[in-house]
Amino acid sequence: MHTKYNYLRQYRRKTRLNQSDIAFIIGNSDTSIISRWEQGQRTPSVLMLIIYHLLFEIPVSNHIQSQKEEYMEIIKDRIRQLIENLKTKRPSQKNQARISFLAETLTKLSV
Repeated sequence: MHTKYNYLRQYRRKTRLNQSDIAFIIGNSDTSIISRWEQGQRTPSVLMLIIYHLLFEIPVSNHIQSQKEEYMEIIKDRIRQLIENLKTKRPSQKNQARISFLAETLTKLSV
């Protein structure tokens, strides 16, 4: 298995739980949704991530690492664009505070 969510299956199988067990815990009788999450055919819901976090003591950040990396550059580009847009507006304390916050955030994200 080479999908980005295959770790969901790995954690579940380590405990000997099956997909029916997980489906029951989330209140769903259909195991196909569990299968699709584990195979990477669907993005796990927030509920699913929380359940895996609670059951298997996996930090939620482990679940979202690939999405975080995927969106990081997009967000940094949009912050840069917003800063440039704000610089073209009439100078004010409010705009300067917004620019400062965004610049600091950009620095943190670039580390």
